Amino acid sequence: MDTKIGLKLKFQDDFRRVSVASTFTFDELSHQIRTLFRLEENSPIIVKYIDDENDACTVSSDEELNEAKRTTVNGVLRLVISQPAPPVKKEPEPQTRTCPVWAPRCFRPHPFHDGRVLETRALGLMQTDPAAAREVFIEQLKLSPPWGKRTPLYNIACCDSLLGNIDSALAFLARSIDAGFKDVKHMQNDADLNNIKHTGAFKILLADLEEAAAPKEAPNQAPQLYNLACLQALLGNVSGALTLLDKAVDAGFMRFKHMLNNPDLAALADIEEFKKIADRALQNFQAASQKPVPRRPTKDTPQPKAKPSKRCAVQRRVPVAEQKPLEEEAPAPAAFPVPEPVVAQPEPEPSPVEVPAPEVVAPLPEPVIPEVPAPQPEVPAAQPLFAFPESLKVLEEMGFIDRIANCKALMKSFGDVNGAINFLLA
Repeated sequence: MDTKIGLKLKFQDDFRRVSVASTFTFDELSHQIRTLFRLEENSPIIVKYIDDENDACTVSSDEELNEAKRTTVNGVLRLVISQPAPPVKKEPEPQTRTCPVWAPRCFRPHPFHDGRVLETRALGLMQTDPAAAREVFIEQLKLSPPWGKRTPLYNIACCDSLLGNIDSALAFLARSIDAGFKDVKHMQNDADLNNIKHTGAFKILLADLEEAAAPKEAPNQAPQLYNLACLQALLGNVSGALTLLDKAVDAGFMRFKHMLNNPDLAALADIEEFKKIADRALQNFQAASQKPVPRRPTKDTPQPKAKPSKRCAVQRRVPVAEQKPLEEEAPAPAAFPVPEPVVAQPEPEPSPVEVPAPEVVAPLPEPVIPEVPAPQPEVPAAQPLFAFPESLKVLEEMGFIDRIANCKALMKSFGDVNGAINFLLA
């Protein structure tokens, strides 16, 4: 009679216990395990047991099963069941390419990103450590493109103002304005620049910035407004056309005849407001016609007299027959000595009765005109070394002590302080 043996099976978190004949084989054990744990037929399983040396041994045949039966304790054989991991599907290898495959480049952040990070860090250090913030702003300036240098330059000027470096603060502020800084209100109300607001250089920079930021005079828009009014009249918008005509006349439109005869404005001809607008255009025309208009010179226009030439012209030799008597000539101051002509004196009459025949006066010798040296060009007086005292004073207040270098820089920039600063810092 066959003896029974107990089997205690563990699969994952599930335990089963059955009794079988002690002479069971490995195939019978495998069938029993698939039946108990409801596994698919012919599905792979792994059976293991713990030997006397506390090692997990695998059972895959009848011989190994007989060895496992020897570890039976109190008639119970303990087995651990598991399934092998599913095989990993290999991805198909890519097809060979004819072009070379370059190695991917490592990611490198854009310099603008680094500049923003540095700006955020420096702004947090300005009130506690302006010197450290200035160094960070200088690093940001090196990373900034040419069109983005105005902000770091302005921040460096603020740091120098907080540190008391007035000359350096004014210089960097001027460079910031040259780079495109235009925020006048921020510059006026910035407390970081309080140490330099009392200087004349700061006032000049602020005045130049306000002048550049002032709104420019808008061009005459009267023709555009008149054309829009014609378009609105053609579309049937009478009120809009009258409003635009009113604005056009306010802007200086004066062609009242064209307004009255324009077929585009035929829908407005019977409206009283349109007639008033035309009368205002006539007033604009009359006001403009009263202004003096420069005219081109005509033949009847008197021409201005030509100024006498300053050059010394050689005097024309006048024949003796055309010469006037010396008594009639007006004395003129001569620029050079001219020999006086010799006039023959008549002899005294012997008696009042006899009237001698008039003697022929010998011809006067022609005056000898000495050679006049060519006029030498006037040598202008030596110009002083510097012709912009106000600009020179501003540069000296900003800390540029070398007077000769300041003069040369201002001569190159024609008196422009900002241009001279660029020459000095270059």
